[in-house]
Amino acid sequence: MDSDNEICYLAKDLDMYIAFVHVSLRADYVEGATHLPVAYIEGMYVRPAYQNKGIARSLIETAENWSRQKGVKQLASDTVLSNTASIDFHKKVGFTEVEKIVCFIKDL
Repeated sequence: MDSDNEICYLAKDLDMYIAFVHVSLRADYVEGATHLPVAYIEGMYVRPAYQNKGIARSLIETAENWSRQKGVKQLASDTVLSNTASIDFHKKVGFTEVEKIVCFIKDL
């Protein structure tokens, strides 16, 4: 990616990629944000065999550092209501739940 407004960090074990975090800057509305732009975790994944080893926490810290370098005051994220493991992780690393939403779509 060649962008000033987003970045993707990868974690590797030997020759295998095991995790990533994709962060972007959002200047539009972000639920619960009090400062714009907001750094937003667009996606994050850790292979199951590598979970609970501090990798995700390290990726969040890396995303926080990138966000600070961009002059951003808040980091946001989301997950589906049924992903309790993700919700628990977010709270564990310092996120505060700000809103729950139900999304709709209608085919035309």
